[in-house]
Amino acid sequence: MLPGCDSGRFHPASPVLKYRFNMPDRKGSATAITNFTNGTTEKALLAVYEYEPRYMRFYVADVTAIGGNVSPWVDAGRYTGDLLGGDQYQNFALVTNTANQIYLLGFRENEELHVFRLVTQSTPFRVTGMVREATYKDWNNVADWRYGVGAQIVSSSQIRIFGTDKDPSGSDDDYSFNIYIYS
Repeated sequence: MLPGCDSGRFHPASPVLKYRFNMPDRKGSATAITNFTNGTTEKALLAVYEYEPRYMRFYVADVTAIGGNVSPWVDAGRYTGDLLGGDQYQNFALVTNTANQIYLLGFRENEELHVFRLVTQSTPFRVTGMVREATYKDWNNVADWRYGVGAQIVSSSQIRIFGTDKDPSGSDDDYSFNIYIYS
């Protein structure tokens, strides 16, 4: 049994839909989530990528309210600048460092990794902008970002990226994925 999956809690073998909320106007094609602290309250930030016109919506909720039967997510801003333009992104990850700074990692189809620092305000919590911190190129043939990616801040000088590629077996019922870990 997974930690936190005791009686009366989430059971991965038989999930129960608690609630849903819809993206206004557009379809969401990639999501990412992280926890952070706003004042003394632990919050979660959800980012949803709008494939067209390549914007990012942000939603925030108290961590303790996420598991209820009513959606606690509220609009926390929408990035509409040009940083996400150009070739499409395949996937995103959100990470929060020990200084409570939130970063968005964008994995682009042309095998680039873009690191953005989110600019936020506290009361009420809003994402007010993004700043490109770095772009890393030449990730050719190392992973196929669209099939899955995650990130973990290990320390102030190290991050881990977990990626997968598509099923090399070609069989719809016998999945076998390579998992890549970069650190």
